[in-house]
Amino acid sequence: MRIDFGDGGPALVRNAEELRQQPLLQHLYTRPQLAEVRIEALQEPTAEVLDPGSEIVVGEGRLAFTVGPSRISLTRSAASFFFSLRFALALAVGLLIQGWRLWDEHPFGSRSRDYLEAFALGAGIEGVIEALTKVFAGLVG
Repeated sequence: MRIDFGDGGPALVRNAEELRQQPLLQHLYTRPQLAEVRIEALQEPTAEVLDPGSEIVVGEGRLAFTVGPSRISLTRSAASFFFSLRFALALAVGLLIQGWRLWDEHPFGSRSRDYLEAFALGAGIEGVIEALTKVFAGLVG
C-alpha cells in the first residue's frame, strides 16, 4: 500500500505484514491546509509480467479534508507570550524599585522590611500573571 498525505512529503509505503503488525498510521501536517490523502493498493508483479521492483495498482481511494491550526501550537504561543510578558514586567518592576531606591536615603536591604516588600510585590505580580494565563487559556481552548 502507498499513502500520499497530500502535503508534498514522501509517500508512505507499507506491505501487508507491516500493516498487520502496526495497523495505526500517523502523519504530522506542519501547517494548516486543504489536504487530499491518496491511498493505492499495490501488487508486486511476477517476473513474467513486468520488471521486478515495479508495482501494479489494484485499487485506489481519495479523501479530502481540511487541516486546521493546532490548539497545542496556540497554547505554546500563548505560554511563550506570557513568559516574555512576565519577564518584561519583572524587569520593569525591578527598574522601578531600583529607581525609587536610588533616591531613598536607605539602600535596598538596609532595612528588614525591604525583603518583605520585594517578596509581596513578586507574589502579587505572579498572581496577576497566573490569572491572566487562565483567562487567556479559557479564550483559546
